[in-house]
Amino acid sequence: MDRHPKLAAQAPPLDSQRPFVLDALGQEVSTKPQPRRILSLVPSVTEALFDLGLGDRLVGCTDYCISPAGGVQSLARVGGPKTIDIEKLLSLEPDLVLANQEENDKVQVEKLIHCEIRLHVALPTSVAAAAQFLMDLGYLTGATLPAEARAQQLRQVSASPAPSPIKAACLVWQSPFIVAGGDTLTSNLMAVSGFCNVFEDHAARYPRLPLELLKRSRAQILLLPTDPYPFTEQDVAALERQFRDTAVVIVKGEWLTWYGTRMATAIEGLRHLRANLCPPT
Repeated sequence: MDRHPKLAAQAPPLDSQRPFVLDALGQEVSTKPQPRRILSLVPSVTEALFDLGLGDRLVGCTDYCISPAGGVQSLARVGGPKTIDIEKLLSLEPDLVLANQEENDKVQVEKLIHCEIRLHVALPTSVAAAAQFLMDLGYLTGATLPAEARAQQLRQVSASPAPSPIKAACLVWQSPFIVAGGDTLTSNLMAVSGFCNVFEDHAARYPRLPLELLKRSRAQILLLPTDPYPFTEQDVAALERQFRDTAVVIVKGEWLTWYGTRMATAIEGLRHLRANLCPPT
């Protein structure tokens, strides 16, 4: 059920006759016929489908699809995002498969393309692109009004003033340390939420860094999302011993790595976090 009925009622109708949408691979993905058996290979997309009122059309998802807890319990599981059981996926006879260029295995995605299944591969690297993905999801499924309402809400939240920026780095892995660089959704979410990514201009999207280079970044805040690496309070304590002049904060992984219907709430949460953080003196 749409959680924002007022926004949905005010949203202008989308072009329901749009014949296709372009995905991250440049594929023209047909919007017709309306899919009745959808399979999601991305946890955040699985959640978004339920939020858009499409849960009853989902026939399968990955082992890592955990939200909404009550909704995903009855779905068939097809493996991890990078270890999909292709035969099991095909046996479910989906008429639309939703994947991600970064989260899913390239070879497996190519196999699905060769199977001539209707496949949409996303890779939003900005809040604006994530809003467009929601609209495309509406075109693909026929859920145009709730999709437009969520996209409109996300644009409004991201366009509102953010707290003054503070220099920050977002770790996505350790041993070795890997941070979010530029041209990533994480970095853009940081920017609209009041965090200036000190690795925004790095040549790599997810650079691996030695400890000393991380220290020389002069980040005032180290953000430790709980996804994809499950950072804990023990990791916070260990990093605080290394970075005595830097605040180290655990953040919900979904706030910095998931795209879809929870992004507006994530930005609000990140901004609240930023507003309550001050550089150590």
